[in-house]
Amino acid sequence: MCGCLYPESTTDDKKVILAKSPTIESNIPYTEEKSNEIFTIEDKEINLEVIHVSIIDSTMPSSRKYIDEGNKLPFIYNTDIQTSGTGKGKRKWAGLIKGNLYTSTCIPISMIKNEINNNDVLVKITAISIYQEIIKLAEKEFYLKYPNDIICKDKKKIGGIIVENYKDFIIIGFGINIVDKPDDIRKGGLPACFIKEHLPEDRQPPTALDLSIQITKRIFSNINLNEEEVLQLFEKCIQTEE
Repeated sequence: MCGCLYPESTTDDKKVILAKSPTIESNIPYTEEKSNEIFTIEDKEINLEVIHVSIIDSTMPSSRKYIDEGNKLPFIYNTDIQTSGTGKGKRKWAGLIKGNLYTSTCIPISMIKNEINNNDVLVKITAISIYQEIIKLAEKEFYLKYPNDIICKDKKKIGGIIVENYKDFIIIGFGINIVDKPDDIRKGGLPACFIKEHLPEDRQPPTALDLSIQITKRIFSNINLNEEEVLQLFEKCIQTEE
């Protein structure tokens, strides 16, 4: 149903490699060469800058730093490994499994309607966007749970979302377990699951970067909805629970 979402060699979107690299700040020893890239995706819907790095402390402060450096365009900050990620309420978000998704999507406030420019609605828009993409991989395996959890059908949690305002941007951080689940589940939290274990044996999950791009494009489509439409769509996604 869903093959490679953004194949490196064949895509309808125009992909332009830029001759610059983002600044990486990490206190974690890492012996492998850091592979950093920054490129733009240009299509009829949006011009989106994508920053991809191998390892970083957290995509959220790195996104803030990139904004501080004068960036004005919408962008994604994605990493293969995140050593010090945080979730809602400053909880630690484990990010040491390569192949899972660790991303911040950053949207200029000027691109968001006033009526949906609040964190509660934007979290729901992000949850809806994630849901819309992952059900393409395995229909009826995932659903949303109030207030904003993305859940597998066995009632385990597949990811998390955090939204913050920073200067002229909204930063939406989200993590999704794609190829494995972390062992360090916080006390009282839901047990974890991951996408791959819910796919047919002959189907491989998308790469974390590909899925980040597809979810972000969904977010940009869904921010065109009004608040009532967002809430109605969210309720519909919740109703898919069996």
